[in-house]
Amino acid sequence: MFTILFLAAMQFGPDTTSTGVNTGQGVVTAGLKCDPPAGPPREPLVCSGYLASDLDGTMLDATVWVPRTGPAHPLLVGVHGWGGSKRSNAKYAQRITDAGFTFLSYSTRGFGDSFGQTNLADVNVEAVDLRSLIGQVADDPRLHVDPSAVGVFGASYGGAHSFLATLRTTFPSPRGKTVNIRTVVPIVPWSELTGALRPNGRRDSPIDPAGGFKFSFVEGLYIGGCKDAPLCSNYPDYLKEWNAWMIATEPNNTTPVDRQIVDAFSGYRSIYWQNPDPIPIFLVQGWTDDLFPIDEALRIASRYPTALYLGDIGHPRATNKPEEVDFVINQLIAWFQWYLEGAGTQPPFDVQAAITRSKTAPFNPDDVIRVPSYDRLATSNVSYSFSGTQLLTFDPANNSGFVWDPLIMTGSEELAYFPSDVPSDFVPGDVAVYEVPLSQSVLIAGQPTITVTIHQLLPTGFREQIDARLFDLGPDASKSLITRGTYTIDTGDPSQPIGTKSVTVPTYGNLWQTAAGHILRLEITNVDSPYVAPSKIASATEISDVTLMLPLR
Repeated sequence: MFTILFLAAMQFGPDTTSTGVNTGQGVVTAGLKCDPPAGPPREPLVCSGYLASDLDGTMLDATVWVPRTGPAHPLLVGVHGWGGSKRSNAKYAQRITDAGFTFLSYSTRGFGDSFGQTNLADVNVEAVDLRSLIGQVADDPRLHVDPSAVGVFGASYGGAHSFLATLRTTFPSPRGKTVNIRTVVPIVPWSELTGALRPNGRRDSPIDPAGGFKFSFVEGLYIGGCKDAPLCSNYPDYLKEWNAWMIATEPNNTTPVDRQIVDAFSGYRSIYWQNPDPIPIFLVQGWTDDLFPIDEALRIASRYPTALYLGDIGHPRATNKPEEVDFVINQLIAWFQWYLEGAGTQPPFDVQAAITRSKTAPFNPDDVIRVPSYDRLATSNVSYSFSGTQLLTFDPANNSGFVWDPLIMTGSEELAYFPSDVPSDFVPGDVAVYEVPLSQSVLIAGQPTITVTIHQLLPTGFREQIDARLFDLGPDASKSLITRGTYTIDTGDPSQPIGTKSVTVPTYGNLWQTAAGHILRLEITNVDSPYVAPSKIASATEISDVTLMLPLR
């Protein structure tokens, strides 16, 4: 039995949206055209065209694949990632129809060949679009949809849309049919957008204090999703204004623009603050996903009947080995077969965690550990303490994190395979370094933490960012980033310096096997740029009493 925990009421201001702009009305005509398949019986019927959103008439480009066998079929809806289109999921169409599902893939507003402007998976915009298209597809007799059995999946931005589907799982179609969304599979989604893009190191308190923006990701995604640079006509004016503001200012929660951003990100684009229907969820998150780390899954898993898969999958620096992606897709299909068709065996609500191997090592299903819950993954822990004091001076030109920036490694493509390693970086003077030689093999299982005493030397130092990176150094001079983390300290008052404070920095985590003869290298700094935008507040910090805690299995 699952206990659904609803969060205490959080007060957010009004939503910020843009609708009714460039809707496509009068430009294209609504309706799907079906092309009879000329191939073998397993080749599906394919119907494509535009469907108008019930919200404002915006024309959304859609394709539906229909099995040619049997009567009504359950409906699967696949939603693409940021900057993608309906074609992003077309590669799965044959597998999905072979499994007995009608499959809808559409380009969300502002992307692909759809009209309108993106509103970043808003509960009052994109959620309405999603329900509208499902209802219209369910009403079309050519598509043979069973409206009582609908499932939604998607990766990244599409994963956020999957969460949107949980907000209203039963609703009428335009012709009065009762639509029932039974289950969803969000793949590497965000659950709290403010905390995901502006991490402060606090999973359950992601808004206060304001963390630093993930600069390279935010700007890379902004550029990557723009249709017609530099105009970006698929972006509403407010999104352009927010982006310029985020670049120019120190994050906070008090100025009108910052408050508007937080209200919009958290209040209307984050499932964490909503009251979703408690339908079963298969949630996939990446150990090595530096955009949406596993906290995006952990902060909401207790609120749902959830099965969780954690692996080397997702946004950069994830490898997305084809074998692991196929492993997950096969489980996704089996999940939907059970919950929409009643076929197969009921999947357990548990946690699967895959050991992260080197980028060149093939994925092996035997590396997937199955436990009843995430807190059962680690079976012990070990701590290493370091004496002495080191000095961190604030230097926004510090480029120690440059080659480890995930967007430098590869483009932020949807589950794109990235097989290459990157060269090791150098360590300038304002990075504190601690090393642990290993006499035996250890399996790090979860989220290491770093506890440190900081002493702020500047009377103006009221805000500081503490960044940590944990590496595995091999005897062959190889250097692999195991995990990283960031933590923001902010007194909230420029006249009140931080002084002396003990803080614990959580990392994103991993399931990482290291060997005897290797060295664990911990780096602590206050600049991990361009990954996280450095603070614009000067600081000089003595750090001491450093303890590294490793969860082990």
